[in-house]
Amino acid sequence: MDDDIPSDQTKLYFVRVKGAGAAVGLFWSDWNGLDLLIPRHIDPGVCEAAEIWPLAGVVFLEGPVLHHGVVANEGPHRCMLTGGLAQTLFDDGGGEFATPIEFMPLHNPPNLPALFSVMTNEELLVQWNEVLNPLVLTESEAVLKQEIQRRGLPI
Repeated sequence: MDDDIPSDQTKLYFVRVKGAGAAVGLFWSDWNGLDLLIPRHIDPGVCEAAEIWPLAGVVFLEGPVLHHGVVANEGPHRCMLTGGLAQTLFDDGGGEFATPIEFMPLHNPPNLPALFSVMTNEELLVQWNEVLNPLVLTESEAVLKQEIQRRGLPI
């Protein structure tokens, strides 16, 4: 492992889909490892995560078992949700005895207008040529099109 790269401590994270609140899973990993553990069919860009503090009998009923398993087997781990933890997570911290749970987006969306504004005309047009369907644009493709039109370049 490169000593120059800062490392995050391994923690327990609950990951869900932003807005919908649909559970993706409970993962024992560092922050940067969460992308690797999320199932391939789920876009990490639409996910948010909260750090969970396992406390035996309070939040995570199998806390000691989880801790023992993680210590015995280093690296990222997938875990099962227990009923008590699931209730706490889906209450969103709003239950009578629940503590507030702070969710953070796994990825902050890039500032696309700023990103495209520093690109050369040629780079913009190369990006535009990769657009699969100019009639149905993604959010980033629409911003790209606006920058091309702002510069008066042919589409």
